[in-house]
Amino acid sequence: MSNVERNVAEARKKNNPWWVGIASRALIFWGEHMMRTEIKGKENLQEATDYVNTGKGGLIVTPNHNSYIDAEFMMMVKEKIDPKKRFSVLWANKFVGNGEGKYTKTGQEDPKKVSAAGKIGLAAAKRIGIELVDVPQETNDLGTARKIIRHIKEIGKEILGNNNVLGVFLEGTRSRDGNLGEAKRALRILFENSEINSRILILPIAATGTGEYLSPDSEKVNPLAKVIIIYGKPYNYKQALEEMERFNLPIETILMWHIGQLLPKEKWGIYIDAFSKIQDIYVKQTETY
Repeated sequence: MSNVERNVAEARKKNNPWWVGIASRALIFWGEHMMRTEIKGKENLQEATDYVNTGKGGLIVTPNHNSYIDAEFMMMVKEKIDPKKRFSVLWANKFVGNGEGKYTKTGQEDPKKVSAAGKIGLAAAKRIGIELVDVPQETNDLGTARKIIRHIKEIGKEILGNNNVLGVFLEGTRSRDGNLGEAKRALRILFENSEINSRILILPIAATGTGEYLSPDSEKVNPLAKVIIIYGKPYNYKQALEEMERFNLPIETILMWHIGQLLPKEKWGIYIDAFSKIQDIYVKQTETY
């Protein structure tokens, strides 16, 4: 854990009111026992967890992100992972400098700017044993940006290089309308090490209804909302590289495409044009054969 991460963790502990712990436990209980959940693709989840549990390589878990309750289905993956394995999740936070975001220039979190929902979500993730790795999301400072990139690179090497699990919310923040948002380009740094890449497996996850169950900026759950979680077919980096060349798209768009395939077209958001072109290519090739 870096000094910045340590300071953030200590600040959270000091500034979290007593009710955050109670609320986080309640959120977990509702998620495990009361949430109306339908799960699809369990065989895909099993394939991915078998891969990492047998030491074949590292696993990257890539879900879409609509709500803090999304930590719940990260836990569903974790339950299948060998407890000896490290399970970490990149937790992106706003970092725009000058105190405009959740973080200041020094990396200190401003408790007054962290929503109650955010505090509950963070506490819940930690309570279910998920290691959160704080990664600032945005910065206007070039030096800080370089530090962020270096930090992500080190995390990838440490976790994936040792055949562990890294969860990544590619969009970096929760969608406010339930549609896919833009993936962060900084994530390209995770795929620069060819030795690690050759052993990486990627598990796409798509969820609908989580934003309705616990909206992005609320602390109240809607028990009537139904959540559908779909585990997609795991794929390796070689396949992702082939698709990058085939469709002339960057790695982050390919990662989002594997999530998008699991969602209805109306949920594709800003990727509607890119994903439609990919679909057209598949259709033309099918007709040719």
